[in-house]
Amino acid sequence: MNLAIIGCGRIAHAHAAAITERSDVNLIAVVDPVEEKRREFAETYGGLPCDSIQAMVAEAASDAACLCTPPATHHEGALELLSSGIHVLCEKPLAISSEEAQSMVSQAERAKRVLMVSSKFRFVEDLWEARRRIESGKIGPQVHVEVSFCSRMPLVDTWHTEPELSGGGVVMDNGPHAYDVLSVLTVDREPRIVAAAFGSQVANDRVEETAEIVFRVSDGPLGRVSLSWVYNSATLDYVHVRGNRGELRIAWDGGRIRSEGGEWERFGSGYDKGDAFRRMLDRFVTSVRAEVEPEPLDRALGAVAFVEAVYRVASLQ
Repeated sequence: MNLAIIGCGRIAHAHAAAITERSDVNLIAVVDPVEEKRREFAETYGGLPCDSIQAMVAEAASDAACLCTPPATHHEGALELLSSGIHVLCEKPLAISSEEAQSMVSQAERAKRVLMVSSKFRFVEDLWEARRRIESGKIGPQVHVEVSFCSRMPLVDTWHTEPELSGGGVVMDNGPHAYDVLSVLTVDREPRIVAAAFGSQVANDRVEETAEIVFRVSDGPLGRVSLSWVYNSATLDYVHVRGNRGELRIAWDGGRIRSEGGEWERFGSGYDKGDAFRRMLDRFVTSVRAEVEPEPLDRALGAVAFVEAVYRVASLQ
């Protein structure tokens, strides 16, 4: 299979590393409007450097593409690729609005091409092991869930703080990750946003840098999502689930679970970004080959709706 990478920024390196590990996938082209970026990327990973999707379509016989451009450009880029008969693995979020996201889904259906969102946390095995242990009943019904993605990120010379490219700030960036974590742990039940607020802006004046979100899952737990680019979480845990008979935590180095008053039992091997991207690429490649069903697009659409709801509720504060 011939694959292209569209956009040679930081996340594109994770996709390229997964691609170049496979003997059955060829990185045929890399696309970026900045000549130096596409040339250096091609020198590192291979592929024909192109300055646009149009040039790539004309000059390289690509079967599929990883769309790694900023969120506000996903809609236009995906429609162009799909209409050219190219399958698309699109970086998160699928789009910056539900209207645009649904348009992409409709175009994929018309073109009979696979459209998949890059939802790496749905490919982290520790999360699925946590779900299995929760379903075993060890901690009882879920009562409260916390998800935290808070770490300092350089905000100088990055498109993340340019809303015309990013579509938003930390919520647009890490909200889809939080949604994917919740969708695994709450068995794909939709979280309803109860409250949301943004913190003061300390590193830029254009997009939100810190957000606190309260949600409720129908017939399920209450919860909180903490997102920030400007402070680090107090612990290594990015998930904390409280049940009425115990609790479960997932940290970057693995998970822990205990019944009320019992000892912690460790599980999992920790977060491995490379492994998550390899698993995700395998799902995409095998979906294109019609060997397995693609990741459900209702999850991709749900993540966009989740982000929209946070912005809508926060605007009322």
